[in-house]
Amino acid sequence: MKRPLLWGFVALCLGIVAVYYRIPVWAMLVFTALLAGMPFLLRDIKITQMAFALGLLGLGAFLGYGAFPETDALDNFDQKDVSLTGVVTDYPVRTENRLTINLNAKELVATTDENNRLEDSTGIRATIYYPADEDTNGEPGLLKTNQVQQLDLAPGDVLLLQGQLSQPSGKRNPGGFDYRLYLKSQSIDGLLTV
Repeated sequence: MKRPLLWGFVALCLGIVAVYYRIPVWAMLVFTALLAGMPFLLRDIKITQMAFALGLLGLGAFLGYGAFPETDALDNFDQKDVSLTGVVTDYPVRTENRLTINLNAKELVATTDENNRLEDSTGIRATIYYPADEDTNGEPGLLKTNQVQQLDLAPGDVLLLQGQLSQPSGKRNPGGFDYRLYLKSQSIDGLLTV
C-alpha cells in the first residue's frame, strides 16, 4: 500500500464520521473485518500497514465518542433558568447592545430545582443584552452602556451568572450552516441568555 499516512488519516476521519452519523456498531465491525482481511486478498497491502490503519480507525471512533456523546449533559437544563459559575476562556466580544462571553462552566444549577445540578466542565457562550443609555428610563437592574464598557473581563476571571440556558440550533436546511457543530468545534455546548 502506497502512502500509508494518507490511508491512516482517511481511517481516522472515517472513525470520527461514523460516530458523528451514528453508524451502528455491527456495521462498524463488518467494515473493520473487511479491512482486516485485505492483506490476505491483496499482495500490495502489508499486515502492519493494515494494523496501523485499523488502529487509527479505532482512535477516530474513540475521539468521536468523546466529541459527540450519545447523551447530552445539558438536556436537563434546556430552556430553563439556571445559575452558572464559570471561568472566562476568551476575551469578551462587545457589539452595540450585547456582550458575548465564552465560559467554561464549573457548576450549573437549575433555579427551580436545586437538585438539578451539573458539576462537569462544560463550554457555555453567555450573551448579556443591555439597552442603550437612552432606553433604560432609569429602570433599576438594567446595565447601561458605560457600565458594560467598564467591565474589564479577561480569561481566567470567575463569573456567577443567571439566565436561561438553551441548546444551539443545528442544521436547518440540507447543506446549510450547522451552528451547533460550529460551536462544538469551539468547545461550546450551550447558550446562556443573561
